[in-house]
Amino acid sequence: MSYELFEQGPAAYVPVILVSLVVTLVAYGAFPLIFARTRKKAITKRKYNVLCYCFNALVMILFIAINGEPSSGAPYLLWTWVFSASGLKTLKSRGVLEGFQVFDYTKTSTSQTSQVMGSDISLEANDKTETPPVQEEKPPIRFCRKCGCELIAGSEFCSKCGVPIVKE
Repeated sequence: MSYELFEQGPAAYVPVILVSLVVTLVAYGAFPLIFARTRKKAITKRKYNVLCYCFNALVMILFIAINGEPSSGAPYLLWTWVFSASGLKTLKSRGVLEGFQVFDYTKTSTSQTSQVMGSDISLEANDKTETPPVQEEKPPIRFCRKCGCELIAGSEFCSKCGVPIVKE
């Protein structure tokens, strides 16, 4: 963009900036998003990031060749990072990202349930539910609830402040 374009006012340079932004977003975002949506085999996070950064480096080189002048690498780094992070979320939600397999634990098939019901696991579970719960003895009260003084074993009142000890 040249200085003459800015001299013409916002009506001239705003559309140019918007078109440039759209072209940049489409160029840098197309590969990571399309690849994440169409991938059928599992892929690691590292391999996906390497593919995205390498492909978008080629896009940056193409932009430099088309413009004929050197360009900043900031849009390349920014938009590749943004779109590859979005693509990773897509891969993760589709269950294609290796190491992050999506599994719904609430769904069990009837064959799995029937196998468990006939196995030793279900018998062990039934044995555990039939035993009555054990009553735990409460430890004796050792300290006064008002002053915190240590109580004498078997006493009914605190030896320091005189508060009655409640036996529960």
